[in-house]
Amino acid sequence: MSRLIVVRVDPNCKWDLAYTEGVRGVAMSAAVGLAALVAAVSSHASGTPTATASLSTTRAGAHPVALTLRFDAVYFCGQARGAVTVTLPKGGSVPSSLAPAAVRLDGHAAASATVSGRTVTVAPPSSAGKVMCNSIRLGTEVVTFTPAAGLANPKAAGRYSIVIKHGTTSVSAPITIR
Repeated sequence: MSRLIVVRVDPNCKWDLAYTEGVRGVAMSAAVGLAALVAAVSSHASGTPTATASLSTTRAGAHPVALTLRFDAVYFCGQARGAVTVTLPKGGSVPSSLAPAAVRLDGHAAASATVSGRTVTVAPPSSAGKVMCNSIRLGTEVVTFTPAAGLANPKAAGRYSIVIKHGTTSVSAPITIR
């Protein structure tokens, strides 16, 4: 028996699935997942990703400060996947190490937080074995450095950028220090 799966995705990220009888549930689930991934990635690639940053205080030299970053991300089964790399502006300070609990990804403590100079790489908590689904969508990922992270604002007033890298996407979030 011949089996056929056809997935169509249009520029508006609408997709449909056609299949012949005899296609087992696993193959159909894979096709649905693939179609959703293509739609989500196409939509993400066609727009300009955005990012924002907010500080608990914008006072020059303030320490410790909380930092919240929001940026576009592709979510798989309700969770963003992969590490987030954040490069903080010159003139501020980052401790040589961070406790994972001092950094939150979408409200959950990070699995790890690695520091290299002004760059912090944050790994998300593991979801292995917790979620099984075919949901892929765009959303806004939130990374929060709590005051326990020990970050300090740059010492001089001015406009600065925080660079966020997630997967193949890199965006800048502006901040103003007064």
